[in-house]
Amino acid sequence: MRHHPRMSNAPLPARRTSKITVPAHAAPMAKLLFTLMRETGTTYQELAHHAGIQVTTAKSWRGEKYGSLQGYEAALGAFGFRIVPVPPLDSLPAEVREKLDDVSLHFRTDDEVLAAAIATFADAAPRRIGDGGPPAPRVNYKSPDQRFKDRWGV
Repeated sequence: MRHHPRMSNAPLPARRTSKITVPAHAAPMAKLLFTLMRETGTTYQELAHHAGIQVTTAKSWRGEKYGSLQGYEAALGAFGFRIVPVPPLDSLPAEVREKLDDVSLHFRTDDEVLAAAIATFADAAPRRIGDGGPPAPRVNYKSPDQRFKDRWGV
C-alpha cells in the first residue's frame, strides 16, 4: 500500500474512477491519449501540468478539432510515449527489407501481428503521470527562426 508523502502511515486518498470517454470521431492520437487518461485515472489538470499544454487544448481534441503534432507529442510524452516517423517500406535499403521479410515470416496474419503488439503493450502498462520514472521531456515551442538561430548560433 502506498502512503501519503507527508504523513508516514496515512494511506493515499482513493482515486475516483475516470469519467473520461473516448470519442468515436476523434483523431487517432487523441483516442490514444484519452484511452491512456482513462486507464491511468489522469485528469485534464494533471495532464496540462505535466505536458505543458492548456486544459482547453486537450479538451478541444474531443471534438472535430485536430491538434498539432507538438501538442500531441507533449501530451503523449507525459505518459512516456514518443511519436516516431515510419518510412514506407519501398524507401528502405534492400538488406533491411530482407530482414523485415524474415521477421514477418513469424506472423501469418494481421491478427497475429496485432495480438503481438497488444501483448507487448500489455507488458508495459501505461504509467500514471507523476508516479516516478523520468519526467517527460518538455516540447520546445520556439518559432522556427529562433530554433534555427539556437541550433546554428546565428
